[in-house]
Amino acid sequence: MENWELKSFLLDFIKLEGPHSGANIKEAFLKSLKNFNIESNILRVTTDNASNNITFLKAVETDLSQRYIHFNTIQNDDESSDEEVDSLIHKLRILIKKIKASSQQEEKFRAQCKVANVPNLNVVLNVRTRWNSIYDMLVRARKLKEPLNTLSNSDLSLRPYVINEEEWVHLLEMEELLKEAAINAINKLKNYYNKTDSTLYAVSLILHPCLKVEYMKDNERERQWIDKTKKSVKNFFELYLPL
Repeated sequence: MENWELKSFLLDFIKLEGPHSGANIKEAFLKSLKNFNIESNILRVTTDNASNNITFLKAVETDLSQRYIHFNTIQNDDESSDEEVDSLIHKLRILIKKIKASSQQEEKFRAQCKVANVPNLNVVLNVRTRWNSIYDMLVRARKLKEPLNTLSNSDLSLRPYVINEEEWVHLLEMEELLKEAAINAINKLKNYYNKTDSTLYAVSLILHPCLKVEYMKDNERERQWIDKTKKSVKNFFELYLPL
């Protein structure tokens, strides 16, 4: 920079061999820095939010002897980065795990529910193998926001996991986004029901010991669809009943 005029130079353009993984990008980046002897002169690294770039930046920070690089990812100002979202979900998850892991904490939490005059509901912890369980966790946390805030603010062991108002807004946005995604997925699946063998689907659904007709009721199927399903199953069995 001369006379406060920003200067820009292209120093290197590297053809990356092999997969474009964070590790490979890191090796190419550090090699280029070394070739130009500027390893200690880097002030900032700017990338987009691609997952391999995030991995690359973390690997570079670990590899360099001095942490003199300020990592800055370009992102839309109106959106949180994936890393921020993951961090917030992780924060809520740890708070809930700590409450569920201790009978004393659960007792304190129930007391706070009573003080806040909210339903005495259990906190819900998401299960990584069930994609919709994050939504369930967010919905329940929103309903129990006041006792969660009070308990985490009053207990030293939980204070690192206090969720502030801005973070609650982000959690609500995530909840609404997941709900919209689920609705769109269900509507998309409905388009394919008529393309399948509806009789076999109905029979397998009703004979399933964990599903049966209650599954359709619990998932808010239309009454007309439930009646049609029951009728098709009845006709199917009458067809094969011995005379």
